[in-house]
Amino acid sequence: MVLVAYACSTPESRIVELAGANGKELKATLALYEGDAVKFRAMNFLIRSLPYHYSIDSLPYFSRWKAYAEMRDIMRSERRFSWRKGRDVLDSLLSINGKSQEYKAVQEDLFEVSSEYLKGNTDLAFESRNGVSKLFTCTEEQFFEYVLPYRVRDRMLKDSWRTFYRKKNDSLRYKLLGESVPEAIKGFMGKTRRMGFNPVLRGVLDYWDYTSYEMSNAVNCDQATVYNLMILRSQGIPCAIDFVPSWANVNSWLEGGHSWNTIVTKDKSYPFDPFYSEDMFNLKELYNNKYWNRRFTFKLPKVYRETYSVRNDNVLKHKKVKLGNIPSAFRKYGYKDVSEEYFEASTLEFDVQGKLPSDTYYLYLCVYQKGGWRPVTLAEIEDDKVVFPKMGRGILYQLAYCKSSVIFPVGKPLFLNEQGKIRYFNLSGKGRERRIQVKRQHLGGPHEDKDLKYLAKTEIQISNDSLWRDYKVLAHVPDSMLNARYNQRCELVKKKYVRLTFRGDSLRLGELSLYRSGERIDLKACKVKSNCQSSNQDLRKVSDGEAYSEVCLGRATKDSVGYVVWELPKGVSFDSLRVDACVKTDLKNGLVYELVYLGAEHQWISLGGKKYEGDLLVYENVPEDEVLTLRWVDEKGRTQYGWIFEYRNGRQEWF
Repeated sequence: MVLVAYACSTPESRIVELAGANGKELKATLALYEGDAVKFRAMNFLIRSLPYHYSIDSLPYFSRWKAYAEMRDIMRSERRFSWRKGRDVLDSLLSINGKSQEYKAVQEDLFEVSSEYLKGNTDLAFESRNGVSKLFTCTEEQFFEYVLPYRVRDRMLKDSWRTFYRKKNDSLRYKLLGESVPEAIKGFMGKTRRMGFNPVLRGVLDYWDYTSYEMSNAVNCDQATVYNLMILRSQGIPCAIDFVPSWANVNSWLEGGHSWNTIVTKDKSYPFDPFYSEDMFNLKELYNNKYWNRRFTFKLPKVYRETYSVRNDNVLKHKKVKLGNIPSAFRKYGYKDVSEEYFEASTLEFDVQGKLPSDTYYLYLCVYQKGGWRPVTLAEIEDDKVVFPKMGRGILYQLAYCKSSVIFPVGKPLFLNEQGKIRYFNLSGKGRERRIQVKRQHLGGPHEDKDLKYLAKTEIQISNDSLWRDYKVLAHVPDSMLNARYNQRCELVKKKYVRLTFRGDSLRLGELSLYRSGERIDLKACKVKSNCQSSNQDLRKVSDGEAYSEVCLGRATKDSVGYVVWELPKGVSFDSLRVDACVKTDLKNGLVYELVYLGAEHQWISLGGKKYEGDLLVYENVPEDEVLTLRWVDEKGRTQYGWIFEYRNGRQEWF
């Protein structure tokens, strides 16, 4: 990538001078709009950021697509289409045409863009706003940013995408007259040419012009956002691309997080999934760092929005910062922070302590990924402090600096909880040692309906009457649980009996826990009884402090309500409870899993390995208050890391 170091405060006239021979083209374009104040401001907006945008050299790019076209014809001639085989064919073809995707020769917009091209795109952008529904009313600034730009994204060729998609979908324009933004967009996008999802060609084939999209039927999420953006902007709809640099609660199998589209209006933004579906507009619910359901949950540390304009505080404009000391995720000019449009956020502030390399001007806040740390935001060091605003909650973060494209952690990892409070973790390995049980290498829970049915219609009841003639329902356990557990706060309870009832054919339960002021109450001495068939299982396992010591109970008779009753010790009271569901293992038989914790030098220190043979993995002498994970070598000889956790309440607590 070519980075042009022009001062952000350079007036448009100075940029025209910097354009050299192409300055005549820019002057001619400005002169065309001297009598139109709005278009004149629009052209100045475009010219102001010209030095920071560029296209790739088209020759090697089209060579790659020629190879792809040959591959596509070969694959179409076969009866069974195989993407794996298709990729093999493509690789062999690219060995002739060149595999490198680093198109070193670029065409900088400042020196290449013509007056005719700028004028044509600008006039079309303004023309496309005629007749657009009031649903899509936006400010002038939003129009300039999310409709006007001739460039969809850096590296893409300067082609006639706006003209092409305007003409192609003009007959569908009436679909944009719905009663709401989601309804209008779904009606319109549902009639355009749909793209399928296929990530197989990721890293092998690029999409840097609109003809590439027209040749293909399947793209990945990031490519789909560009495709949608071209279609919608060509119709005058203010559309943007939002992205999360990295998920904060999953080992992502794709580098670079995830991206999606957003409709930007004067009053509100409407994010939507890049692939058409009936619930494509539910992303503000999915990405609010609170949503969860039985199948997935998302944690977002940051959300950014791609822009044409370039912020003055962009790290690439800092004259002293070397390119190699900037992580690849932040080697881009146009983006801004829109995290607070999605979730409640907190500001994190740090004093810069200890020695850093002399050429360190920025620090990065990172989230865990596959045994290492991936930067999600950055802040300039000022007065020996760094401030990170708008950080997502419920996430473990690590401060770091970048040197020669390598991330170096500094200080202790911290957990920013859902209430915005911070908790730091030890890196000493000297905490109180204990025995722990491990069942999974990654965040998990009951993901299938057949597992969830075991907790359907389960109630927690309390009473002082041993015959349960008078009782109160304290909680209804839902049939879907975040991380396979259910928490319920309540007013202080001083009752003698606690009863769990269920109406299904059987009950599978990991643990029932009671708490007072956040401290778990020891229930091992409680008397426990049930009217269920327990297959000779010890009922005390349901409250022994080990969430993975599960019990499966069958109902006593077909018409009765099954129950388990705890008789609490005298004087015991509680103000919250927790139910742990049974959790499936994702460990593989025969593999050796090494338990490791994060040490003082930010390296993973081994606590020994255990071979998984169908039972729980048990590790001894594990220090408290440490960040833990599993490490193993898979069947292909690759070292793998699980997700990070701490061990509390007799189970793995995932970050």
